[in-house]
Amino acid sequence: MLLDYPKGMPPRPRDSFAMEVGKRLRAARKAAGYSQTDFAKRLGLPAAGNLSNWENGTAMVPPLYATKIFLLLRVDSNYLYLGDTSGLPHGLYEKIFQVRRSGNAA
Repeated sequence: MLLDYPKGMPPRPRDSFAMEVGKRLRAARKAAGYSQTDFAKRLGLPAAGNLSNWENGTAMVPPLYATKIFLLLRVDSNYLYLGDTSGLPHGLYEKIFQVRRSGNAA
């Protein structure tokens, strides 16, 4: 399910699944200490706007980048896509929880 849209077309409305994935991605990125710009560079993205679109839920993370995200942030697909925190390292879980609780993930 991709939410990308053709060039020149207005963005599609954000869907709730993409928005939740984006919130979890943003929380994990911040918990790992990356700025959007730094993390976009680490992922090899052509522009930080791609990451912003993923985090805001206007586009879904492509599978190639999802794998890179899992490796860089030490999160798994169950956390990113389902919100299942059982596979997260304890220290990372605590940091993500603090970010989400403080409202910095929004």
